[in-house]
Amino acid sequence: MAVKLKKLVILLIIGSLLISCSPREPVNPTPVLSEFGYPIINGENDPSIGYPVQEMTQSKINPQEIKNFPQVLDPEPGLGSMSGILYSPVLSQIIPNNAFYLMPAIGENNSVPPIIAGPDPEQGDIHGFSDEKGWIILNNIKPDLYYLVVWSPYDWLLAENEDQKPLLIEILEDSENQLNIISVPWQ
Repeated sequence: MAVKLKKLVILLIIGSLLISCSPREPVNPTPVLSEFGYPIINGENDPSIGYPVQEMTQSKINPQEIKNFPQVLDPEPGLGSMSGILYSPVLSQIIPNNAFYLMPAIGENNSVPPIIAGPDPEQGDIHGFSDEKGWIILNNIKPDLYYLVVWSPYDWLLAENEDQKPLLIEILEDSENQLNIISVPWQ
């Protein structure tokens, strides 16, 4: 019995050594330099295919050149609607395919809530996404005073009026609000 146990231990040791010494593919493949001099591993971090996404790049546009605005929808009785185009004066571009939400103003002074952390439907926030043209269209909105909050990389930003102050939007009963160009300090 002792001889069989010794043979088994020796076979296990030899098997372990053979497995550990066998050639394997390297865990980290060797990077190749791109045409820009940056290392590329399997094309995963090639700067020529990185941010901004090629499909989303657009030329600069003057807001006066924008002529096609979204139509305001006809709300149900007692509710309101709004539409407009999200536009960044910083980049001189529309803001397509982007998250936004309407956030009710707070208190008698219609203040901006102290914390802007994303839409919360329980607080009356109404969220959506701009389309590929930067259009936002909301219908059947409860009458109230709202601020428009727009997602920017790593933060939420308030839409601004001409004085670069938060844009306060008044939704009245049976109102159709055509905001046209909605300025957002998006970068």
